[in-house]
Amino acid sequence: MSKLKELMLIFRKQNIRIEDGLTKNEIQELENLYHVTFPKEWIDFYSQLLPIGVDFYNWRDRSVENIQFIKEVFLQPYEDVLACYEEIEWNSIWGEEPQNLQDKWVKINSLLEKAARLIPIYGHRYLPIMETTAPVLSIHDIDIICYGENLLDYFFVEFGLKKQKDIRFEQVVHVPFWMDELY
Repeated sequence: MSKLKELMLIFRKQNIRIEDGLTKNEIQELENLYHVTFPKEWIDFYSQLLPIGVDFYNWRDRSVENIQFIKEVFLQPYEDVLACYEEIEWNSIWGEEPQNLQDKWVKINSLLEKAARLIPIYGHRYLPIMETTAPVLSIHDIDIICYGENLLDYFFVEFGLKKQKDIRFEQVVHVPFWMDELY
């Protein structure tokens, strides 16, 4: 059985509705709507199926409320990091540590502007937009944890088909800033 079919069975057992995947036109509309270019692995997955349920984002729902909600979820990790900037331990790879909190906020904001954009996947799990296959990150405030080597692997971890401790962290692609140990 393919991994995708195995995952679909788990979704159904957990009462997660599965709709037909997004069409090329729908994906292009979403990219325009959210000012994003979805990575290949996101397109590959969501063009095959669209899971809808608690903590999943309904990419097909074009209601004003849903669009606004998803836009806010796109911004949440950036806002969380800036809200907690005083708690962030400075990482030497970011350059010289600012001497005051205002300069620290400015520098962290600058790093965030250069950081990979994040696509909400499920709850506070995000897929960084990168040219290579990216890990899925769990981001809550400045608590950032790798939750899967890639999108499909993440779903296996999230829904109990794989344990997080079994992630092959040595093979996980590093996501600058987001995986630079902020705490």
